[in-house]
Amino acid sequence: MKYLILAFALVWSQCSIAQVLIHAHNDYAQANPIVEALQNDCYSLEVDVALYDNELVISHDDKKLSKKKSFSKYYLKPLIDELKDYDKSIVLLVDIKEYSDKLLEVLHQDLLLYDRHIIRRQRPTKRGLQIVLSGDIPRKQIIEQGKYFYFFIDGRLENLAHEYANHNMPWISMDIKKTCAWKGHQRPKSDDIKKLRAVIKKVHQHNKKIRLWNTPDNQLMWNTLIALGVDIINTDQPKIIRMYCLDHGL
Repeated sequence: MKYLILAFALVWSQCSIAQVLIHAHNDYAQANPIVEALQNDCYSLEVDVALYDNELVISHDDKKLSKKKSFSKYYLKPLIDELKDYDKSIVLLVDIKEYSDKLLEVLHQDLLLYDRHIIRRQRPTKRGLQIVLSGDIPRKQIIEQGKYFYFFIDGRLENLAHEYANHNMPWISMDIKKTCAWKGHQRPKSDDIKKLRAVIKKVHQHNKKIRLWNTPDNQLMWNTLIALGVDIINTDQPKIIRMYCLDHGL
């Protein structure tokens, strides 16, 4: 209880200067993808993709790909259509489950069709769609390939050693289970808090945002992550966390 009181105090003391950014994890799996995330002011949306017969399909794995929906038709185009009158930028985290150079090229060609709506690494803008690649990908290779100017990179902690600029790698994501033993359902131990603080501090020292995944959707988790300074809150329940943020003035 003592820690929870402290967490609330920290949140309220920071709410005037900190912004809670909501990440719609696996947005494509929602009952109303894209629209629900945008209606609840999500900062970023996530879609999993795989390559099947020279086309990207929406899929969390490599099973029954022939029956999966087209990424371009059922996700990218509807998202662009929704964003045409949107007054700010939004991030689409494209999680690549099985990387190949061919997949990267197909994705690049899909994005070329909507070039004026897509943010380029060297063409910053306040409006448009920012594509951030995640998953098991060759980060250094993609950054160094100038032809793939749409692709920002979702980094890992070890990538900080390379000092990638934010126009290449704007944020760092990691599994909270690799950070500490805390599972988010009971009060975290002081050792867990120390480990989380150390990771968050390290990322912020490189002027990057941090996102943790495998974080259960509950107020204890949200209170703690926000109090510790986590920039992007991962969620499967955008509407509920948006209500939470509004209730807490965040």
